[in-house]
Amino acid sequence: MPETGEPQRNAREDAQSERRESSHGVRIQVIMTVFNRHELTHRCLDSLYCAAAEAGASISVILTDASTNDATQALVRSYFPGVQYVPVDSATYWAEGMRTAWEEGVGETHEYLLWLNNDVELDSTSIVQLLAQSNEVGKQSILVGTCRDPETGNITYAGFNCGGRLKPLAFTFAVPRSHSPTPCDAPNGNVVFVPRELDTKLGGFPRGYRHNLADLAYGLEARRHGYQTYLTTTAVGTCSRNDIRGTWEDGDIATAERIRSVVSVKGFPPLIWAKFCLRYGGPLAFISFVRPYARALVPRRTN
Repeated sequence: MPETGEPQRNAREDAQSERRESSHGVRIQVIMTVFNRHELTHRCLDSLYCAAAEAGASISVILTDASTNDATQALVRSYFPGVQYVPVDSATYWAEGMRTAWEEGVGETHEYLLWLNNDVELDSTSIVQLLAQSNEVGKQSILVGTCRDPETGNITYAGFNCGGRLKPLAFTFAVPRSHSPTPCDAPNGNVVFVPRELDTKLGGFPRGYRHNLADLAYGLEARRHGYQTYLTTTAVGTCSRNDIRGTWEDGDIATAERIRSVVSVKGFPPLIWAKFCLRYGGPLAFISFVRPYARALVPRRTN
């Protein structure tokens, strides 16, 4: 006599098998950008190719490298010769590198675009999950792959919701809350899965950003055009959360250091942030503009 739960388990396995068959041959273009962290990059690429094989999908990877001085280049060329390796200037940051990778892939034929951070380790069923849930929400939607902490299992990266009409750029963290994909206003850029047709309509990876804000701009631009962003029902991989120590959010460092950090490329560079606020901040854009600089003046203890 079968043990309790076996029929359900067999049904799930049959459903997964059907999804793998339906996704066989699906073409996915993956864009990444790296600076050092070769061990993380190795694990990320390993997990990506395993997930693609599990889904029966065909992937092409474009990776920009901002003049790393570790073993990243040798690693990619030795272990992942199929990756299109694009060296870029050492002053290139995340958003610039991702835009460059996107531009390198213009003209290629693929059905989906996947943004992937090199500190993400994908689950073996992640692409199966992304394809199935992208079909569920439709080809006019962005799908964000949520990530969990490798030790605690808590959600570390997912998406964001806007703060409403009076504070549209006061973003709050969005996490999956149901057994179906959860709507949100904008993605976090670690794992973002987009049908090619929609990406083309949005103009591809946002230009004009250096590091931060590009992922938010992508989601908000989609929202302006009537498209929706969703979170996967469960995490598709692991990614540790970035530490705020030493950044503008760290109240344990001197005020002058926080101010330098908040106006830096990795914070809210004033010109780029001003343009972002003017486009997406509505009539109270000025209040949104000054908020991070005001917060940098308020101590926040990390201990």
